[in-house]
Amino acid sequence: MKKIILLALFVISAFAMFAQEDVSFTSDGLTLNGTFSTPADDGPSPVVILVHGSGPSDRNQRVSLNDGNSACIYPGLFNNTIANFQDIAEHLNANGVAVLRYDKRSFTHGAILDPLTVSTKDFVTDIENAIRYVSTRPEVDTSCIILAGHSQGATLIPIAALNTGMVNGLISLAGPVTPVDSLLPEQYRAIYAQCARDATSGALVANQFYEQFELIRARAFPANTQILINFPGNPTNPVPFGYERFWRDWIDMGDSVLENYKIANLPTLIIQGKDDFNVPYEDALRFQAALPTGNTTVELYHDINHFLTPAYTPNVAPAILDKLVDWIGNIKRTTSVQEPSSLDKIQIRQMDGRLDIQFPNTTHSFHRLVLSDVQGKVLADAPMIGRSECQLEATSGILLLSFFSEQGVATKKIWIY
Repeated sequence: MKKIILLALFVISAFAMFAQEDVSFTSDGLTLNGTFSTPADDGPSPVVILVHGSGPSDRNQRVSLNDGNSACIYPGLFNNTIANFQDIAEHLNANGVAVLRYDKRSFTHGAILDPLTVSTKDFVTDIENAIRYVSTRPEVDTSCIILAGHSQGATLIPIAALNTGMVNGLISLAGPVTPVDSLLPEQYRAIYAQCARDATSGALVANQFYEQFELIRARAFPANTQILINFPGNPTNPVPFGYERFWRDWIDMGDSVLENYKIANLPTLIIQGKDDFNVPYEDALRFQAALPTGNTTVELYHDINHFLTPAYTPNVAPAILDKLVDWIGNIKRTTSVQEPSSLDKIQIRQMDGRLDIQFPNTTHSFHRLVLSDVQGKVLADAPMIGRSECQLEATSGILLLSFFSEQGVATKKIWIY
């Protein structure tokens, strides 16, 4: 009888470690449903917003590994279902951190979205509205709002951070630096080589992707046409892979991912598994080489896949969960956009489709200027060491002009008409 009582008490205490509720918020006129969970402790808590990878994912990012490719690539996980966002949320809640996880708009509203106009920019908008939602919750310490993006989501989060100015830290979970128009073809090449022992077919499929992505990069791919791939064994029924706008915007964001993290200028944690089939672990090293040392933590994990799990367990590796808790515990509040008084004396004028930037003298502390749009695409980049003036080509609209120095990044929003 005593054993039964002790077990019951343990179960009760486990459920008391955090509270969760079903919530919703609006983005672009769409209702996005999610789960907001908080620690049992009183008082405002840091909050993490979990941002999905590619595809129509639910709030827990469930993935069922029951297809033929999964049997080949993940034999120890075959017929398992992974829910890595749920694993992360529950561990963070148990350690004093609130979490918002939500169903992706393509999961809930996929049937009504216009496939011609769906864009990764839409997902950035959803992140921004998620940030605004958590900022209204009394359980949240708004000086510690953190974005954690998995895979594609890691590409999007610095843009949302910069656009809102309300984010205090970024976490990349298996996030790529290699652009998607290289990642995807090489994934198919590897699948054929590893699972079918057919390098010839793998090259055929990869080259079809490369050819069409090259046209998208050149802005020569028809907007009303999908990428179509003829797979060996079924050449008369090409498989559609989405329209030009979606891929164009994703490619542009991927090209600028390192710049976006630099401009956001926030404490950043990079987590990458060495057994990741989708994203090469060397991409984490590229993050490490490009981002400020004092602001960036890079963690590589042996025997961890793209889903952040070991080869034979469908749950996120405990070492990764503990690292998240440790890093969040040490994070200090920063601001994503700074405008120090040192910018006050800099003159910025519009002249015939370009910006003319004039410094008072050549002794300023800035070594580089970067002009980007609000979605993070870099439009111009210029060195400034020993220079007092610079001219940058500029398009119309709201742009971001970032001034890089050894002390950090200062960013000004500029309206070009």
